[in-house]
Parts: sequence; C-alpha cells; structure tokens
Amino acid sequence: MHYSGLQLHVAVNLFFHYHHFTLPTLHLLRPPTSPSMKKRDATSRSHAIDSNPPIYGNYHGYYSRRPFINDPRLALLPVDFFVGKRVLDVGCNEGYVTCEIAQSWGAHKVVGVDIDESLVRAAWKRRTVVWSSQSPSAPETDDSAQEVHSDYFPLSFEHMFGSLPIPPNQNRGKHVFPHNVSFRTSDWVNNQIPEDSEPYDIIIAFSISKWIHLNQGDEGLQQFFRRVHSLLRSGGTLVFEPQSWDTYKKAKRLDKCLRDKAATLTIRPEDFGLLLSHIGFSPAQHLGLTGEGGTFPGCAALFPHVTSNT
Repeated sequence: MHYSGLQLHVAVNLFFHYHHFTLPTLHLLRPPTSPSMKKRDATSRSHAIDSNPPIYGNYHGYYSRRPFINDPRLALLPVDFFVGKRVLDVGCNEGYVTCEIAQSWGAHKVVGVDIDESLVRAAWKRRTVVWSSQSPSAPETDDSAQEVHSDYFPLSFEHMFGSLPIPPNQNRGKHVFPHNVSFRTSDWVNNQIPEDSEPYDIIIAFSISKWIHLNQGDEGLQQFFRRVHSLLRSGGTLVFEPQSWDTYKKAKRLDKCLRDKAATLTIRPEDFGLLLSHIGFSPAQHLGLTGEGGTFPGCAALFPHVTSNT
C-alpha cells in the first residue's frame, strides 16, 4: 500500500494508539537512510545463512521463499479445527504456522518446538512482528476465537519504528494471542519439553518425517510416531505432511551421515499409514495437495488417535 505524507502520519499514530502505546515525537516520517537499510538487510541475510548444512531440514529463510500471508496447508483444514485446542507444532522452523494458528484460528494454546536454536529465536521474533501488524481486538476474549486482521498495519512499520512491546497477559488473557503461543528448542523425538506434561489435542508434523527418518533411521521414525500417539489425548489428531521417497535422494547429499543412514532404511513413506495404524491411529483422512503449483510438494492428512498405544 502507498501512503501519502499525511496518510502515513495518521497510520503511524493509529499503529501506536491501537496497541495502547504512546507515539514518540517524530520530526520527520521517512524510511531509514540508505546505510541503515543496507545494514539491516545485511543483518537479515546473515541470520538467514547458516554455514552448516541443514541436515535436520532446519532451513533458514524457508518462508521468505514462499510468498503468501496464510499457509496454504492450514487452508485445507475446517475453519473450527483449532478452536479451543491445545496444539504442538513439531519442527516449527521460524514460527510462521505456529503464530498463524495462535493468532487467527482460535487455539487455546500453541507450542512450537524446533531442534535449531537460531530458528526458535526467529520464531519468538516472528511472534512480536505478527503482534505489531495485527488489528486491535477486545482485551478480554479468553473464551472465544477472535476476529483478527493479521496484516492490518504494513510490515514496514515494524521495520521503520521497531516492534511494539507485548502487553501483560492480564490485559488480554493468557489464551489470546500473543500470550497463547510459545517456543522451545529441543530434539523432541528424544527429549521431553515442559509442555508435554499435559496431553495435546492436535500435533502438527509438516515436512519433518524425512529429516527424522534420515537422521534417526527406521527406529527413530517409529519412536516419533509413538511419542506423538502417547502425548495426544484420546480423540486427538496428528496433522501429518510426509515427504515422498524421491525427495530423500537430494536431502541425503547434504551429509555423509545422512547417506549412510539412508542405506539402512527399509520403511518407505507409503508404509507410514500402516505403521501409524499399528501404533493406534485410525486410517488417514486425506486433505489434498499442500499448496498450489508445488509450493509444498506433498499431501497432508489427518490421523485421529483412537486406541491405546501398543
């Protein structure tokens, strides 16, 4: 959106007013100078580039290469799917999906976990950016999904003026965004996180099965499925987007350990449904292809939790 000088002045005042903060005195409203912009851009690029190969699928800048506001995989789900639910997003990357569910889908609590500490830091930053860009909402809405315009203010405001502080949760409610989302750094397949002390209604596993499989083998993948099952409440759901076997070929080139592990694998993605049923999930409810034009080249499915772990 293009703003005139007056429109920009009004928009900036609204930006601070709606989020209950005082606008500092600004003598001139203008973008940062060219050196500042270059410095910020260079910093962003340095965060996005990791000298180590992403052997866990921990790509930096993953979502910057996918130009959409709302994740197309979530669009495959019923609109009330997350309302009032306790959700775990395994392999949350930079927190885009995690924050969207917490902000716009009425979730009670959303936890994102990733093995890469730098991605988790980016996820916390994403939480603040999303909060700074959203429309105002009623402060006391703990018990209902809220109507939120996630891109009410342009992202350039956060870039120009900095992120807005997160308000105390007593002013908004602990089950209202941004207080209903948090992030953890952990190898979740092998380690507990504090939030695992309570069962989840929904566990999301988008584009991570290949990386678990290549790093931890057939047994590690089965352990992941068993952990998901054990931490879902009865009637809960695994939202699963597996990667196809042909994508393993490129991934294993990243590291010799991945190549060595790939040579030992006997389970294939087409076996996952049967494997999950043996663990205690009902048959897959296929949602469809995840993204237009191969944005996410996979197929998402729901696996409801129906029986005791075996």
